[in-house]
Amino acid sequence: MMNTTISETDRHSRECKKITVIISVYNGASYLAECLDSVLHQTYRKLEIILINDGSTDSSDLIARQYAEKDDRIHFISHSENKGLGYRRNEGIAYAHGEYIGFCDADDTADSDMFEKLFLAIEENDADMSVCRLRTTREKPERTQAVSSRIINGRTTAEYFLTNNWFGAFSWNKLFKRDLLQMTGKYPEGMLYEDIVFIPQVCMNARKCAVIDEALYYYRQHKSSITGSLFDPSKMDRVQAYDMLLPAILSRFPDLKELAHARRFTSIMEIWTIMIKDSYSSPEFSRILREKAKESRIHFTLAQTRDKKRVLLFDFALVFPLIYRIAVRLLYTRFRKIAFRYGKTNRP
Repeated sequence: MMNTTISETDRHSRECKKITVIISVYNGASYLAECLDSVLHQTYRKLEIILINDGSTDSSDLIARQYAEKDDRIHFISHSENKGLGYRRNEGIAYAHGEYIGFCDADDTADSDMFEKLFLAIEENDADMSVCRLRTTREKPERTQAVSSRIINGRTTAEYFLTNNWFGAFSWNKLFKRDLLQMTGKYPEGMLYEDIVFIPQVCMNARKCAVIDEALYYYRQHKSSITGSLFDPSKMDRVQAYDMLLPAILSRFPDLKELAHARRFTSIMEIWTIMIKDSYSSPEFSRILREKAKESRIHFTLAQTRDKKRVLLFDFALVFPLIYRIAVRLLYTRFRKIAFRYGKTNRP
């Protein structure tokens, strides 16, 4: 089991290595201060924080400047043009001086010891990166048993991405050696879901990845976030992201073909379900999503999937799309009425 605590004596000797934390903000004024406070109060103190305003039109720029004036670890860069997370993360990496690079989204928070634990996991195991779990509630659950941890290789990281939602293609629950990021390349620019393309390839290039089974990152879900927002054409970027990632996985680890196609299939069908739920009418998008889902469906059997019930549901949707569409709309309409009745939404 990896040691995830550090004595005061060891802290001074080990903190000669700098961690760069990259935060790109676009209209995140509601949560930015909380995010910055969580990063500035990390137990690992030798931090460089690259804070980039990506063309915000709210008060994000003002908040960022105020924080930069109070703490010289913050290197603030402000832009008037919005170019997206991929572009700004590449910019942040280019500016970074740290031997290690981590990320935090401007509407999320990191536990105070997250970067220390991720750093120790890499250092003590001669790893190239580390990863922790995430949670979607602010409160940190009480620990009932010792935190387990393990070391995995590049192939296993690909398998984890394909089968474990908590591992994911997220940038922000991981810490990377800078050389690993630079060796892999750059985030795709000009699209959403750039993480899906880039991060699994970074993980596959790692000799060792240290996994900490502790939820150290609070991932905030709200209606303005990418995952929480209503369907719009930019959601189709997720399809493009899987189209770009699939060849990279199969070229490295062809034995993961079934898992890779199963993940692509369920992801595409999730997009189609969201489109139906939000009453977004586009016969062209609907056709593309169904065709691409069918492309992947022929490459795996039900026995090879981890979530058989979900695959069966989506199989039904492909065979009976009209019935599926009606069922989704009825269920969602009923859910909204119940939520409105109990005060959980302001939309009846």
